[in-house]
Order: sequence, then structure tokens, then C-alpha cells
Amino acid sequence: MTDRRLPDYLLERLALGELPEEAARAAQEELAREPGGAQRLSDLRASDARLLARHPSQAVASEIARRQRAVVVQLRRRRAGWLAASAGVFAAVVLAVVLRPAPEQTGIKGEAALLVYRSRGAQVEQLQSGASARAGDTVQLAYAGERQAYGVIVSVDGAGKVTLHLPEQEGEAARLTRDARTELSHAYELDAAPGFERFFLVTSDSPFRASAALEAARKLAARGDAARTEPLTLPKGFEQRSFLLLKASP
Repeated sequence: MTDRRLPDYLLERLALGELPEEAARAAQEELAREPGGAQRLSDLRASDARLLARHPSQAVASEIARRQRAVVVQLRRRRAGWLAASAGVFAAVVLAVVLRPAPEQTGIKGEAALLVYRSRGAQVEQLQSGASARAGDTVQLAYAGERQAYGVIVSVDGAGKVTLHLPEQEGEAARLTRDARTELSHAYELDAAPGFERFFLVTSDSPFRASAALEAARKLAARGDAARTEPLTLPKGFEQRSFLLLKASP
């Protein structure tokens, strides 16, 4: 028997049915080799069922709406507080409203994932890359991964504007939390920039400056509509994931 454990992040995605068929089969096989692996999965599913029983989605949605009304002034700013909720509370809400499968993303190798959730009124949903959005939508960004230690999240919009989301201020790249889904401390309100909004998660095993990702994003933004589909040009040793939102008219 091997002592290797299936990472908690993969176990959670398996329990929620978010893994593709091949990845789910591989995870099940690894759990079968892990002492107590099947019980870990069973316990997690039982815990999820108890959580859903205690927090029906309608009640959770009402609580989200209440928090939104309390911070409506803040939500008018481009970078808005996420409904006065902590990252842990948001994770519970995401589970309670029974999210869609994980977004399809473009990227290089590795397990890093860039996740996007949208709040509209009392509804919270996980989006697929390529989903339609509009000005005024509030989106919550999150990342998940088990390999690389440092990361930056930036976005480019159809007007060529580049925004830094993680870390909150330019400097060293953020130290990433491994084996877990981690929400950023602030949500993001989409502005009226036309066409699209594209988010990039740039990661590395070694510390790096956020300016490396920002500069690559600015160069891509300068290429106009190419920013909708082309990857960032980064030095060797970096990995990237991207997530595209198509901007509909208000």
C-alpha cells in the first residue's frame, strides 16, 4: 500500500462531480490504493449532504441578497467588497447552491485552476470560460492548485485596460494556498469595456514580481482583439491559465 493521499482539492472535485471522466477514474483508482481512501470520499459526501440540509439553496440565496443590499454603495466601485463575506463563507455558499462543473480553461501543464463565480441578485453561479457577462455583474475570482507556490492574477478587457487582482498591490507574487480552493478577498464588478474580459492566472515554483505578469498582459492588451484568444508571452518557468468572459450589451 502507498502512503500517498489524494489531494483534498481533487477529492472535493470528485465528490462534487466536477472532474472529467478520465480524471475521475484516475482519482478513484488512487483512492482505492490509499488506506482509508474510500472512507474519506464517503465522509466528504456525507458532510456535503448535511451542509445542504442545513442550508437550503433558497435560504442561502436570500442571505446573499441581504448582504448585497448592505454594500450596494461599495458595489458601484470597480473593485467591490464581496458582499461583506469572508472567503470561507463564500466557499460554503458555492457548495450550497450546487455549482455547475468546473470551467473549461486554456493553459499549459499543471493542476492550477482559475475559477470564476458570478452574483446576480440572489443567484450565485460558477461560470464556464466563454460565458456571457455584462457591465455591472459582480464576479468572484478563485484559484485552486497543488503544484506551484507563487501566483499572480491579472485581467485584460476589450478596451485594453489591465487590472491586477492578486496580489492587491504590485510587488511580489502572492504565496498560493496549495491543495485547496481559495477565493480572493475582494470581488470584481465588470465595467462597460466592450467585447470581453479575460483573466489570467500566472504561476511559478519560484518567487517572482507581479510586474512580470502585468508587463506580459500589457503587451497582449496592446494587440487589440488578440487578447481575446492569445496566451501571455512569459519566460521559461511560468505556467498560465486563462478564463474568458464575453461582454454582452447592457
